[in-house]
Amino acid sequence: MLVFIIPLRSAQSSKSWEKVSKLLERTLRSICHQTSTEYHVIILCHDRPILQDDYAQVEFVEVDFPAPNQASSIAERRIDKNRKLWTGIHHAAKNFKDAHLMIMDADDCIHKNLAAFVAQHPQANGWYFSQGYQYQEGSWLIRHRKRGFEQFCGSCNIVKAGILLDYIKEVQFSDITQSFLLHTQLPYRLAEQNIPLKSLPFPGAVYITDHSENTLNQAETIRREFIGNHPFKLMRFYVLRLCKPFISQILSASIRDEFNLYRIS
Repeated sequence: MLVFIIPLRSAQSSKSWEKVSKLLERTLRSICHQTSTEYHVIILCHDRPILQDDYAQVEFVEVDFPAPNQASSIAERRIDKNRKLWTGIHHAAKNFKDAHLMIMDADDCIHKNLAAFVAQHPQANGWYFSQGYQYQEGSWLIRHRKRGFEQFCGSCNIVKAGILLDYIKEVQFSDITQSFLLHTQLPYRLAEQNIPLKSLPFPGAVYITDHSENTLNQAETIRREFIGNHPFKLMRFYVLRLCKPFISQILSASIRDEFNLYRIS
């Protein structure tokens, strides 16, 4: 069994709740495109999204702690997300103790064979996604990141429920910070505890950017937050943006089918 844990931002912190709902619905349709029925979805939210369809294997867990709003800082929004993750992990480990858990962003898509692959390896510690795709919303191009995908995308780790629960056991809800359960560090921290994760042998997810509701992965937000006005870093940033069409490929029908990826209107 593969259980997806999805923290959903609050309506108060969204520029468009309709857009947030559409992005989540695409994510749910991608998950429900699985070739195996051995999966379950837990969505942690302050507000129920506006969805067109019903999803039998999707569970909503509504939280009651204070929600951020549009004026909240990135740090405050990260803490809200991490509180939802903490809640979701405990909920999933209690109800699906033998399952594998995947923390997933509410706007990404996943490979249709993911649940089937996990079902074939029920005793495995888990996997990290060393490769995947990066897609800019609305584009006809997509980039295949063949290595280091787990450093970019939050939807990149699958871990046995008991292992993940044990990993966060010392963290109390009141102690959660914006650095809680960093997806970039999880495989390394587990390896240090002699609990290695394997590299998933196929592209596991599509990391979707620039649709206006991302917290961190808007291009200009990245420039401001992580690059600033450093001249050499700025030059590299803009050169890479100019080169993007040449390091990408056409978004083919086969890739669309693998991830049930479609453009949001």
